[in-house]
Amino acid sequence: MKKLFILLSIIIIGLTACKKDNYSPINGTPIVINGQTYTTVKIGTQTWTSVNYNGTGGVNYNNSANDPRLGKLYSYPELRSLDNLPSGWRIPSIADTKIMMNYLGATNGEYQSGQAPRLILNSESCKKIIIPDGWNNLTNDNNNKIGLNLYPTGHYNPYLPGFDGKGTDTSFWLSDKFTINGSYFEVNGSSSYNSLTLKGEIFTTALAYDNASDKRTIRFVKDN
Repeated sequence: MKKLFILLSIIIIGLTACKKDNYSPINGTPIVINGQTYTTVKIGTQTWTSVNYNGTGGVNYNNSANDPRLGKLYSYPELRSLDNLPSGWRIPSIADTKIMMNYLGATNGEYQSGQAPRLILNSESCKKIIIPDGWNNLTNDNNNKIGLNLYPTGHYNPYLPGFDGKGTDTSFWLSDKFTINGSYFEVNGSSSYNSLTLKGEIFTTALAYDNASDKRTIRFVKDN
């Protein structure tokens, strides 16, 4: 009887291990940036801040009261002025973001003339890094398995329509700069009656260095 019990226990443990989700949040050590504490999460070989930067400067969406869950939207010049980060921490680059995207199972998108194929995160991969709250028509319950906690913060465009995208998209600046363009990572949702189709991509914008720059959220990353 004892041998049978042990055998059944081994089988149950084995079945439980097989069913274990490969993705589950692994919290890192919180960090302090400019006097404020930010939680972190480990994603593969990297550790990311798991909330948006909410320091000095920036604007609140629609100029409303500050919501610490959302953080603020910052211009690219404000991003470039950030310094005194804790040792090892940095503003994510395109290369950093591609490492994260590949960990989540990114695939190559359609080839664009004169450019390398774009990395794309499909809807199911995006759902592993977004918080369920606030996304329009989000019906999938298994969200944010990685724990990056991306909120649908929207963004600010210096031209029409101004503040836009809250509930359907979120983006954070990347450190890479081009002659006149800045870059950012975005998860964008296309809403239908009862579902939300998401796509994650890296973009560039010619509005980054304009005096009335695009405004987006800020995250930080370091190597484990």
